[in-house]
Amino acid sequence: MNGVLFLFAQTLRWVQAGGSFLYDATFASDPDVGGYPQGAVLLNAALSGFWINTVEHNVTDPDATDGNAQGWLSMNPDWNATSGPGQILNRPDLAKVATSGRYDDLSGLPVLAAVATSGSYIDLVNAPVPGNYSGVIASSTTTILNASANGALVVISGTSHTTILPTPIGRAGIRIDLLNGTSYTQTVSTPSGTHINSPGVAADSTSSFALQPSFTIVRMASDGSNWFADPPQSNADWNATAGIAQILHKPALAPVATSCNYADLTNRPASAIVNLQAGAAVMLDLTLIVNGAPEILFNLPVAGGATTTLTIANPPAAGVLAEFVLVVANSANSKIVWPASIRWPQGSAPSLTGVAGKLDTFVIYTQDGGATYCGFVAAQNQ
Repeated sequence: MNGVLFLFAQTLRWVQAGGSFLYDATFASDPDVGGYPQGAVLLNAALSGFWINTVEHNVTDPDATDGNAQGWLSMNPDWNATSGPGQILNRPDLAKVATSGRYDDLSGLPVLAAVATSGSYIDLVNAPVPGNYSGVIASSTTTILNASANGALVVISGTSHTTILPTPIGRAGIRIDLLNGTSYTQTVSTPSGTHINSPGVAADSTSSFALQPSFTIVRMASDGSNWFADPPQSNADWNATAGIAQILHKPALAPVATSCNYADLTNRPASAIVNLQAGAAVMLDLTLIVNGAPEILFNLPVAGGATTTLTIANPPAAGVLAEFVLVVANSANSKIVWPASIRWPQGSAPSLTGVAGKLDTFVIYTQDGGATYCGFVAAQNQ
């Protein structure tokens, strides 16, 4: 009895503290209970919201997914709810664009000018026209340019290789910018009796010049009898020292920039020579190779009757060749212990000659970051 009273007391404390309950099938189907009463509020199974019961003696599970739940309404806000506790009051009616995000769903769209989507100069309205000239020379035509054309940008149009004949009428002071708007080289010339003078060409020596394709522009001026043209080179020229083909602020390249030859490098790192001290344990430090030295020559003296144990440290990263030469100055009965990471021909590590005053030379390299080294004897007993 005390246990039941304790349970009742705990339940009352839970309810008074604002606690809620999940659906309990055993409780709902108990004939002495008769289901949940109208107005009962339960937590949903996800513990993220509540159900409210709208009918008496409701034994159905509000969280059922098979459609058997009856009489339960979600108390969570529901954008699509039109009644009940889940209805969002005073919900604004969203414009279609709020959920589609499409430009086409906007109302009151601005009327864009044609140039806004075409990006074409010809779609501009009220475009400035220098002088009174229409600005376009058609293919294979002779065009009379009078004083009103002064300052105009004249565009060559056409679909084939053509000859354009801008003709002065005997009046000075006409200047035009002639633009090749085609993908073909155009031959610009003047009628018989006039000549084109251009930089780098003797005066009156030619009556035409080639205007390169794809929007190459040339400035022309007339003194009343002759045309003076400054036809530019359409490509930048590394060797040009004047004119529009000149590359301004061109850097002075070192010889190696074009030769790609190692011998043309200056301040090349020199091979390093490291004189070691005799000792029972000696480290061969490859940091100099990491810092740019192409190779290291180690000079190692060994004491008479002594055994020297070698270690190798600080190799460069895998993929970088590290090669070094070890020259051992022998003493009587001197010996050496090699690192286990060095692989030798036939798997046999060499011994020192152990003859006082004689040199033994070994070449060792690694290319896998020091995981393994390969060594061989270059000379002994020298």
